[in-house]
Amino acid sequence: MNLPLGDFPDQAVTEWIPLEEAGTEDLLGARLELHLAVQLPAAIGASLIAPRPDHSHSSLVWIGAGRLATELIEAKTPFRAALQLATMQLSVVQESGSVIHVLDLAGRTMDDAYHWLDEQVNSLAGRGNIVQRPDLGEIPYHPVKDGAPFECSEHRRLAELQNWYHDSYLVLTELGGRVAGVSPVRCWPHHFDIAVLINLDDGRPEPASIGVGMTPGDDFCTEPYWYVTPWPYPETAELPRLSGGFWHTGDWVGAVLVGSEVAMPEEARDQAETAWAFLDSAIAGCRKLMG
Repeated sequence: MNLPLGDFPDQAVTEWIPLEEAGTEDLLGARLELHLAVQLPAAIGASLIAPRPDHSHSSLVWIGAGRLATELIEAKTPFRAALQLATMQLSVVQESGSVIHVLDLAGRTMDDAYHWLDEQVNSLAGRGNIVQRPDLGEIPYHPVKDGAPFECSEHRRLAELQNWYHDSYLVLTELGGRVAGVSPVRCWPHHFDIAVLINLDDGRPEPASIGVGMTPGDDFCTEPYWYVTPWPYPETAELPRLSGGFWHTGDWVGAVLVGSEVAMPEEARDQAETAWAFLDSAIAGCRKLMG
């Protein structure tokens, strides 16, 4: 297959963690619990990093070892707040990644976790730094939202979700090295997707972009899926061919590849190439639709 982006590199394939096809449709409970848990480190970024118009100060970055974390917080000892997905451990870590303190969320409420974060922030960044708690109104419902403790009991499913973020980070990082105008890879806690934005700075009269990312599931699709969305939405009378997946043209316009299609082949190389070929065709298709 002749891919405009080129082949997915062998080195990245060796780092790919094989995904389970059977696990793509039973991740809902674990995903809902994690979605609330990521609000905890995100609150640190939102509270202690200078606000930005795109709200990226509250986004999270992948720092390896299964962790999503804030950007580095300036302090006497610079630190990040992080969440390890498979274990649901909340931690504060040094710039090097070394763990300073850790809290197991199992059996703890959101209030417990926020109190713990307040203690860590006061210790590392000084008294008077307040962790602002985000509005959870639009976050999907789970009993934790009403004050129930985290269960963290779906260990296999939590580990599978961690693998999805790990592999997605590999793909998005590789994409950023090959396409001009790509933003840093970020996880957006509101939707819980990990994504980049391709800014199309090609002389258009109005700003235009292509969003590329993976979401672990939502109201649109319960299983994880890849998406590629053009903005502004173009006319869709003639949709370009995709390598896998399909075009969604309802309330939003974009190419979609569901997780079970990515995970259908068992070999890591086949899974990586399935995702990569889809993104390649979808990005090219969006460019064509946008003229």
